[in-house]
Amino acid sequence: MSSQDNSVVYICGEYATGKGTLTRLLDGHCRLAVTPVHDQLTKLLVSDPSNYNSDNAIEQVQTDEIRKSLAKTGYYLFQEFHYEGIKTYLSSEDLHRESIQNFEFYTFEDEWMTNIRSDTTVSSKTLMLNILQSFFNNWNDFDQENSNQFVGMGSNSVDEVYSLMTSFDNSTAIVIKRDPRDIVASVGARETSSWTIDKLLTDYKIKDVLEYYSKVSRLKNEFPERIEVIEFDDLILNTDETMKQISEFLSISHAPILTEPTYCGNSLEQDYLGEIHDQWEDILTNKQQALANFQLNEQDISQLEYAPNHLSIVLRNEIKNIFYDVGKPIYESL
Repeated sequence: MSSQDNSVVYICGEYATGKGTLTRLLDGHCRLAVTPVHDQLTKLLVSDPSNYNSDNAIEQVQTDEIRKSLAKTGYYLFQEFHYEGIKTYLSSEDLHRESIQNFEFYTFEDEWMTNIRSDTTVSSKTLMLNILQSFFNNWNDFDQENSNQFVGMGSNSVDEVYSLMTSFDNSTAIVIKRDPRDIVASVGARETSSWTIDKLLTDYKIKDVLEYYSKVSRLKNEFPERIEVIEFDDLILNTDETMKQISEFLSISHAPILTEPTYCGNSLEQDYLGEIHDQWEDILTNKQQALANFQLNEQDISQLEYAPNHLSIVLRNEIKNIFYDVGKPIYESL
């Protein structure tokens, strides 16, 4: 696939909403080039591309500016993939060792840097495309002959989705929604998480999630043919129907492989389909459930219009002030 195709698909959403699961379901389709890491290269699109350019592009590409931008994304997970390959908990030891031998990070990096140096200017778009194309050029496990769309994982930033829509004429985004209370329960219950359930609740995470969903809804109204919104519960419990919906959205054939999670084309031993885990009713205490429901049922934040980041921060802080004045005393008295 030529990077000139400019066909980019990004899977976005909050933490614990199934972005990784959907990526694994798309992984095996022959028309899709799916990155094996949570690359978040969409973060490049909201950076200032003017920082990359100078009178001498060859010198500029060797400065810290590009690497500073890349460090904010998941770019260096490609380097980790070079050293660690497919994790053993996802595959056999033999497949793990083989995968390490099939990708050379420094050859990949040299290729996209060489391509960038030939440009008189460097934009976020060209940087992102060159990285994606060079990765699949240098990943020996990947057969890109029939692929016509890059697929990567983004974050929970609406600004990134908007920048993706405006940077690439035929880019698409899939956003996964989940009950905010389940997100709090799932993230807070993880042993590796730095966020506890209480911290997520007192930081008003549920309202942040609702605000994000509201912005996504308005953005979908602006780009109805290029943004698809799916529900986490449908993805897990009604996988075949949901993947048919996504196949139609991406204009690819629906195939049985789309209901079989794979990683780098290899079947996964772990399968999270068919049963929803980490539900809030099972994890949150009665006290935490009361606060979660209070936040969920308070002011209808869905009425907020799409706003730039600085205005969103102001609104979010005002809502937090309401919580500290009204909700926190109720919570602490329970």
